[in-house]
Amino acid sequence: MLFAVVVLISYIYPISLVTGDETSMSSRELMTDEVAVRIVGGEISSIKNYPFIVSVQRRHFSHSCGGTYVACRFVLSAAHCMVRRLFDGTWIAENPRQFYVIAGATYVYLPSWGSMQMELIDKTLPHAEFRFSDMRNDIGLFRLKRPLHRNAYVQFVALPPAYITDMFKIYTEDCVAAGWGRHIPGSNQGSGTYLRHVRIPLISPEKCPMPKVHKEEQLCAGLPEGGRDACQGDSGGPLLCNGTQVGIVSWGESCARPNSPGVYSRVDFYLQWLNETIFLNGASKYSFQYVITIILTLYCQYLLI
Repeated sequence: MLFAVVVLISYIYPISLVTGDETSMSSRELMTDEVAVRIVGGEISSIKNYPFIVSVQRRHFSHSCGGTYVACRFVLSAAHCMVRRLFDGTWIAENPRQFYVIAGATYVYLPSWGSMQMELIDKTLPHAEFRFSDMRNDIGLFRLKRPLHRNAYVQFVALPPAYITDMFKIYTEDCVAAGWGRHIPGSNQGSGTYLRHVRIPLISPEKCPMPKVHKEEQLCAGLPEGGRDACQGDSGGPLLCNGTQVGIVSWGESCARPNSPGVYSRVDFYLQWLNETIFLNGASKYSFQYVITIILTLYCQYLLI
């Protein structure tokens, strides 16, 4: 009976909550260098290595940000990739019709039609407390109109199971940032064309030279001498340590400068927000109340048997 209820729920209310299980789930936007939401010093990769990464595209403007497929119909990205800044420093959510995603493609301008998937976005879900002043809570979700088909080129990303207190002791080897952003600072070359990745180490909060970094919510990654970094167009993309997404590309001062590492939103800090947001915006045409009614009805029928 319980199995039947679970199957029913998955059919009429098809959402996948965020966990650290890769099989169940799982800024640097094109803008000015003042707050560069930004792969410099890396190399061209293949979507087969990162089947969970997607290119968030603006209609008529092509590649805008990166993102990762975290749950059925949900793409994790940066809040600043889906909002418009107002003159007073506040923001409003962008019209979801301005966006679509490309998945399963190494080259988003010359896609492989055998592996590429394209899907429209029907809702933008930026964190309600995102602030441009210090880029806190720079996290959001794009809800797709339809689920992506999972295969060798499109998969859910693996997320941390819980908040990692000693992250900087656990991940001692270089992590990886990936995206379609610029690979030459201050240039449009390569932007939004090839998927690239770069290996960079995490920097403990005590050693991070960037101002206004909140260690519970954000983390720094990069080399003291510079030369390797995310860059414009990589915003919203993943920072991966041992195959787990620990960060979201958020902001930095220019790209790959000495003593100017990139700043990332910590995914583990926002796991509860992710679960709640996905649950409340579940990809179903049926209401939550309808689902509860069906479950209770089946349960009562089971008791009468």
